[in-house]
Amino acid sequence: TTRKFLEKEVFKTDQHVAIPLNQVLGRCCVLSVKDYFRSRPENFEEKDVYVCESRYSSKARAFKKIKNWPQSLNNGYKLLPRDENLEPKRVMSVFRERVEKHKEEIAELEEREKLVEKDKPNVPLQTEEAVTYFEQYNGNGFVIKTGDCVYVKTDTDGKAISQIDSIWTNAEGEAFFHGPWLVLPSAIPHTPSRTFYKQEVFLSTLEDTNPTNNIVGKCAVLEHGEYISCRPTEIPENDVYVCESQYDEARRSIKELPREGLKKYTHSAAVTQDEIYFFRRLINPQKVGANQTEQESKTNQYLQNFDQNSCSASSPANNIKLEDMMCDDSMDGGPRSVGSCHGNDNSNMSTPLTSKKKRDAKKLVTGYILYSGDVRKGIAADNPACSFGEVSRMVGNEWRNLPTSEKIAWEEKAARVNEETVAKMAEAELCPSPSPAPTPNSQQHPDLVYECCWDNCDWQFEDMQDCIEHAVTEGCGHVHMYFAAVPPHELEFQCQWRGCTRMRKAMIAPFPSLHRLARHVKEVHIMKSQGRVVHPDHRSKNFMPSSRPPPPPPSTSTPPSISETAAAMAPGLLNYSRNTPSPASQNGGGSTGGRIVEPLFVTVPPRPQRLLHSEAYIKYIEGLHSDSRSVSNWDRQLKASQETIEPPDMARLPAHWLGNGVGNHGNIL
Repeated sequence: TTRKFLEKEVFKTDQHVAIPLNQVLGRCCVLSVKDYFRSRPENFEEKDVYVCESRYSSKARAFKKIKNWPQSLNNGYKLLPRDENLEPKRVMSVFRERVEKHKEEIAELEEREKLVEKDKPNVPLQTEEAVTYFEQYNGNGFVIKTGDCVYVKTDTDGKAISQIDSIWTNAEGEAFFHGPWLVLPSAIPHTPSRTFYKQEVFLSTLEDTNPTNNIVGKCAVLEHGEYISCRPTEIPENDVYVCESQYDEARRSIKELPREGLKKYTHSAAVTQDEIYFFRRLINPQKVGANQTEQESKTNQYLQNFDQNSCSASSPANNIKLEDMMCDDSMDGGPRSVGSCHGNDNSNMSTPLTSKKKRDAKKLVTGYILYSGDVRKGIAADNPACSFGEVSRMVGNEWRNLPTSEKIAWEEKAARVNEETVAKMAEAELCPSPSPAPTPNSQQHPDLVYECCWDNCDWQFEDMQDCIEHAVTEGCGHVHMYFAAVPPHELEFQCQWRGCTRMRKAMIAPFPSLHRLARHVKEVHIMKSQGRVVHPDHRSKNFMPSSRPPPPPPSTSTPPSISETAAAMAPGLLNYSRNTPSPASQNGGGSTGGRIVEPLFVTVPPRPQRLLHSEAYIKYIEGLHSDSRSVSNWDRQLKASQETIEPPDMARLPAHWLGNGVGNHGNIL
């Protein structure tokens, strides 16, 4: 009410109205505040001329000055200068007196328009009486807590997996738990070609409440990151599952778990936490078809023996089967190379115990193996167009058609060969050979080859080192030669190794440099590859035998000294020079056998030195007799006294170690 206004002032508002033309009484003119005091419109009376300085907002109930007056409002008339400029006069609102007069009535109306604030009472939640919730609960001889996964007995005498989300007891003391279900692959619709982990389950969108009396055992459901790195120690391996997807029961569709994964639970200090065993190296679980997972789930023993005195199950370290879970041993080796499409069950494993068993198993033969080795070459020569599998089928048919007497003869021959093998092994264990330890090449399968899977390359190598040199040698390797032919503006260092996972993921950026790509090929695709067993008849025409010389025959002479051994090893180390030509440097087919590269430096023959033994070692050697039952003369030492012990030589004792102090004490003994 304190605002002053210009005479004949109007305001531009945000309100728009539509009026019929028959209600229009005449024309008027609205000028801006800049033109009103200096000019006047032509053919307009003074009473029909108004001034506009501000706009009015009906929502904010506020005035705001107009900075830029629209030129379109001045196009309908011509402005003439005034004979005398008008003086701006501001006066009080004509409605002020009216507002002051009816101020009490306006206040009463505003009071009526206000919203009435109702009292909002405290509304308690209607819960069941005598209901107690638990974080950890003991029942039926076992302990469960929120977050645990359990086996639940169903109406069809089957077992389902459920996760415990809450635990409570009612007024009668009956215990219940509520949580979501986890379903096996056999219970959901999927394509026949879809593969699953051996112990994979899916988090269902359905939740249910069950009494704790229906729990028949405990299990563990881990996310993929936990499944490959750790295990709960009180859960057997057959009861540990992996979950990385969610199954929507309404839409009957599978989708990935949310970013936070399975629901995490926090407990108070009074709750006993699970003991977790972490692997030294991550495992690489295999995926199999749905039929195999269903068969394995039927053979698993779900029931667990819970004792009231001890509710701990056996440790997974004693229950894990190497052939089921440690196919890529978590303790000893990394995952297989993605470039090796064909698995090799005969290749050596990294675990020493497993590799020893495989080597022993190879040395035992059967009658069929001897028969196959005898007739296979003849059948293959008579049927050159047949593949390796067809030849094997022919050999099997001939073996089945043999009379029983011939089969018995072959089995007896195999038994004699096995007896000789066992005798040789026992003799080797009793009298170990002084020959040097065999190299990794001598322990591998004789038909094992390493393939170069870069682009369309079909080169095969007997030695892994030759394959590495062929693929990633600086300048002349296959990888370097491949990118040398690519124009610079199209150069992207993408891995072209067949079967590489980076080729299936379109969002992965290329390598920043050729050196990083070569390192990736060497460490991921070649060094982690187990190779592939290829029969000599099915090898590529670009097969390259090993360029390294065969190991020397075992020596029975006197073992050389340390310096002689070092000198003998030096030329062998220099023989690892590259001798396998790459496709860019070779014009013809594969060469036959590699030549030994001469060493660049010839070492000086070592000077013979006499080996000196300590006096204690000499006495030990002299005290060894064939008729002696012990190493030391313990009975003589047991009866030792000052009279029976020979006095030591004073000159050989370290008398200078002892200080005389304030004076000479005489005999140091």
